[in-house]
Amino acid sequence: MNVLLVYAHNDASSFTAALHNVAEEVLTQAGHSVVTSDLYGVGFNPVAEKYDFTQLTGKHYNYMNEQQNAAAQDWAYSVDIVEELQKIQTADVILFHFPLWWGGPPAILKGWFDRVLTMGTAWDGEHLFSTGKYRGKKAGLVVSVGEPESYYRPDGIQKATVQQILYPVQHGTLAFCGFDVLEPFIAHDLTAANEFGVNEHLRLFKDKLQKLETYPKYVYKYS
Repeated sequence: MNVLLVYAHNDASSFTAALHNVAEEVLTQAGHSVVTSDLYGVGFNPVAEKYDFTQLTGKHYNYMNEQQNAAAQDWAYSVDIVEELQKIQTADVILFHFPLWWGGPPAILKGWFDRVLTMGTAWDGEHLFSTGKYRGKKAGLVVSVGEPESYYRPDGIQKATVQQILYPVQHGTLAFCGFDVLEPFIAHDLTAANEFGVNEHLRLFKDKLQKLETYPKYVYKYS
């Protein structure tokens, strides 16, 4: 398989980085082709703006309409967007590595979704969810959470599980574009974790990666 790892953390010594490194190592050793988009490493710009296009329609400026026009003009996007689109086009599986910040991914990853999953390449009015343009590809979230799992229950402080909190990403973004959405890997209680706890999270993640091709589990599956 061709695997794209979209990695969103600014600290190479973080647990998110450790998860990303494990994914890169395990999947490469299993014979898969692995490519990484290190968003902080390349200074990815998360702000959607008119400079994302090499040409504009000249009509009333609407970002999504400009996305769709650029898609129809042989990807008339900025270089950084084209590079990411090429990676997606090749990928069979995309794994997103990030810490949970304020109930979602950090801004740099949200900006990746805004700028890269463009109208015209990932979706349009006739291609949504089961008919999304990325149908046949898999995507999954790999999430680091500082607080214990007990916080993320209906009777906990957060009043919801992490998977429920990430509904806008899993449903409103990935499934919306037609991806088969893999069951997320969520590592809890990292703030207080000792070496044993960290290693146990990594062991469980390795096990999940080894089943990625032979025994995947899904939140949404269209293909």
